[in-house]
Amino acid sequence: MEWLCVLSGNKLDHYLEAWQYAHRGQEEWAELRTVLPYEFFEDRDKFIQTAPIYLKKFPKVSEARKLAAEPDLRKLVDTIRQTNYSFMNLLGAFRQLHKDLSYTPDKKGGLDFREHRPLDSYAVVAFRAETCLRERLEHVGLLESIPVRRRALEGYMRSLSKHSGLSQTAQGWFDKYASLAQLHDTPPDAIDRIRSIETNLEESEHEIVQALLATCLARNYFAHHRYLDHELLRSDNSAFVLGGIVLTVLYLLT
Repeated sequence: MEWLCVLSGNKLDHYLEAWQYAHRGQEEWAELRTVLPYEFFEDRDKFIQTAPIYLKKFPKVSEARKLAAEPDLRKLVDTIRQTNYSFMNLLGAFRQLHKDLSYTPDKKGGLDFREHRPLDSYAVVAFRAETCLRERLEHVGLLESIPVRRRALEGYMRSLSKHSGLSQTAQGWFDKYASLAQLHDTPPDAIDRIRSIETNLEESEHEIVQALLATCLARNYFAHHRYLDHELLRSDNSAFVLGGIVLTVLYLLT
């Protein structure tokens, strides 16, 4: 495969995609990614297959930016991972999160005695979102324009939001509600408060503001708390938060 890539000038991704099934069923031949199980490709595929489920929590902006359609999402993901190494780490944590949420015994019919820690992977997804944004700022030459004391997630979001074309009005609403995500205390309805914010924005920008807030909340929660762990394991609110992280990264890294 290495020689084939050298001789043809194609990347490994090209052949992994070419020699895979066109559907979810089983064929008589083995997919190349099964024969050569490159984890980076499995991480990528799992994200492309699964992210649209979470993006349904933000339907207007997903539709406007064509994030729910698999071909468009694949192109966007491949574009981002070419220039953002931290994004690859996020994809790996995203796949591990879903692997830990699944019952996967080593052998068919066997018992699974592993100690699953899905929230650890959830936390890595949240933390890697922040490093993705910082790396993006470095790439486009904007990091140095942010004062050192503001080089944290909210500061990265504000700078990249302007760069990505988010309106000043939407940025103002984000600033207004930013305290909801800081979690200096332990409000039991932390996620519900973000889901119920009111703005005068068009629906797609309203959803982007909610996604940014959800991402901040996730980062601050996993850094300082554990009181919502039961809710973040399996709930609609958890899907909203994870969808917010996914949307934030896809929106601000392009």
